[in-house]
Amino acid sequence: MRWCVGLVKRGKSLTCLRQAGAEGAEGRARRARREREGLGLLRCLADLRVYERGRMGSYRHGCVFALAVCAAFGGGTVLGKAGSAAETGRAREVAGERPAAGMAAAQETANSEEASGSGSKSSNPERTTKTGSGTAPAAIELNRGWEIQSTCEERRGGEEVSKVGFAAKGWHKTAVPNTVVGTLVDDHTYPDPTYGTNLKSLPGMDYSSATFFANQEMPEKSPFRCSWWWRKEFEVPRSFAGKHLALHFPGINYRANVWVNGQKIADAADVAGTYRIFELDATAELKAGARNAVALEIFAPGKDDLGITWVDWNPTPADKDMGIWKEATLTANGDAALRNAFVASKLSGDYKSAELTVSADLRNESDAALTGVLYAQVAGREVKQTVVLAGAETKTVRFEAEDFPELRIENPRLWWPYTMGEPNLYTAALRFAIGGKTSDAARVRFGIREVTSELTKSGARLFKINGRRILIRGAAWAPDMFLRPMSSKLDVDLRYVKEMGLNTIRLEGRIDRDEFFEKTDEMGILVMPGWTCCDMWERWSEWTPETYKVAAGSMKIDTPLSSTTSSNFLRSLAYSTT
Repeated sequence: MRWCVGLVKRGKSLTCLRQAGAEGAEGRARRARREREGLGLLRCLADLRVYERGRMGSYRHGCVFALAVCAAFGGGTVLGKAGSAAETGRAREVAGERPAAGMAAAQETANSEEASGSGSKSSNPERTTKTGSGTAPAAIELNRGWEIQSTCEERRGGEEVSKVGFAAKGWHKTAVPNTVVGTLVDDHTYPDPTYGTNLKSLPGMDYSSATFFANQEMPEKSPFRCSWWWRKEFEVPRSFAGKHLALHFPGINYRANVWVNGQKIADAADVAGTYRIFELDATAELKAGARNAVALEIFAPGKDDLGITWVDWNPTPADKDMGIWKEATLTANGDAALRNAFVASKLSGDYKSAELTVSADLRNESDAALTGVLYAQVAGREVKQTVVLAGAETKTVRFEAEDFPELRIENPRLWWPYTMGEPNLYTAALRFAIGGKTSDAARVRFGIREVTSELTKSGARLFKINGRRILIRGAAWAPDMFLRPMSSKLDVDLRYVKEMGLNTIRLEGRIDRDEFFEKTDEMGILVMPGWTCCDMWERWSEWTPETYKVAAGSMKIDTPLSSTTSSNFLRSLAYSTT
C-alpha cells in the first residue's frame, strides 16, 4: 500500500502529486506545506477504479477520497502527522476559519487573533449584519474572544463568572465553534492528536474499547466529568436600546446553564440536546451601549443522551465533543419577531412553471395586540398582507400562489445537481413593519426543484430530480473531529467530490453547520442526511420523557433546515407529505 500526497487534476483525470511509503524529513516538509494549502494526505491504492466525470475509468495510481476519515481529522491526515417556537421558561427552541490541528502551525497567528481575550476589547470587533432593508434590525456574531475553564478548577459560580471584568486568570482562549478538547489542542495545552498515538494518550481517553464511548459514562478520572465554563464579553450597540434582545445558540453539546451579567437566564434542564436550536431572551439583562458578559456552564453528553456519536468513523474525543459547535449570535428586533422564513415550490407537470409558497413565523413580543404588514420580495416581485397578532401570540403567515398570483413563476430557473444542469438559487427577503417601521426582517435562499422516488419492478428505489432519473453516486462524510469550522478546507473537499464524479454526500449523524449546506446548494451536490446508529438514538425502549422531548426538538429544527436546503434530497422526500 502506498500513499498519495496531494491531488492534482490533469485533463479529465485525478493524479497523485507524489506517492510515498515511509516518509523522510523532506517528505514530511512537503506534506506539511500541502496541509497548509488545505490539500492534506489521501490514501492511494494501485489499480483502483474511480468515477471520473460520471464515467468508470481505470487509473494506475488512482486515489481514494477518504471523505469520512480525512474530514474528521481536519487536516486531511489519515495515518497521522510526522510532528414555531415552544417556550421553556425564558428559552425558546426555534427551527431554524480556523484550521484543524494538522494545520495549526500555519494559522497560529490567525488563531490568536480570533481567540483574543474577552477581558479587553478585541482588535477584531464582532461583525454587525444588517438584515433586510431600511431600518431593519441587526445581528451581531459572538464567535470570537471566548475563554473556557473547568468548573473543577474554577469554583466560583455563574453570578460571578458572568460579570463584566471577571478575572479569568489561567483560562483557555478560544473562538466558536469549538469543543473543549479542540480548544486545548489549539492552544497547545494538549499535543497534536493526529501525530502517532497522541490522541489515545490525552486525559480521559482511557475509556473501554469494548463498546462505543457514547454508550459509556466518562472515566472516573476524566477532566471532562466536570462541567466547563464558556464565557465572553461583548459590546451591545446603543442602537439596540429599546429593542427585544435574544442570544442564539444553535449548537450546544450537550446541556447548559446560561448566565448574563450575573443573572441566570436558562437552566440545563431546559437547554439540552446537541441538535436543538435555542433562542434565549436577554432583553432585561443586556445593557445597550455598554459592555456585557455571557457565561455558559456546559455539560458533556452522558451515555443515555442523544449526543454526537462517531461510532467507527473516528475515535470519539475524550470530552465527547462538549462545547459550542455552531456560531452564536445576538439579535435585536421591535415588538414583533420574524422567524423561520421559508419558501416552498410546486412545479407544473411539464416543469415550465412553478407556484411558490412563502411563509414565516411572527411572534408578538409584547402583551398588547398589534397590527403590522408582512412584506415578501422574491423573483423580482413583492407581495404583502396585513397581520394582526394578539398579545404574546405566535402565528405562521403564508403567501400562497392561489391568493397572490405574483408567486406564479413562468419558466423558472430550476435547481439541478451539477451533473444534470445548473444549481440555480433564488433569494426571498421578508420584513414585518409596524406603523411603517421595520420590526424584524430575514432573507432566505432557495432552489425551485422537485424530488421524487419510486420503486422499480425489480424492487430498487429510483430517484428523480425535476422528472429526470438520477443515479446516486455518493460517499460518506464527517466534519472535523473537534467540530471546528474550516472554510478553505471545506471548499477543497467539496471540489474533490465533484472532481471524482460523485453527486452525493452521505451524513450519518453529525448534521453539519449551515455553511456546509449553503455550499452544497451552490455547487449542486446532493446531501443524504440521517441520524446515527449504535447509541441512544436507536435504543428506543430505554427512552425517557426527556429523551422524547430532545428527539422531538431535534427533528423540529431539522425539518425546516432540510426542506429549505435544495441539495438535501432525502429529507425533502420525508417531509413532502407533512
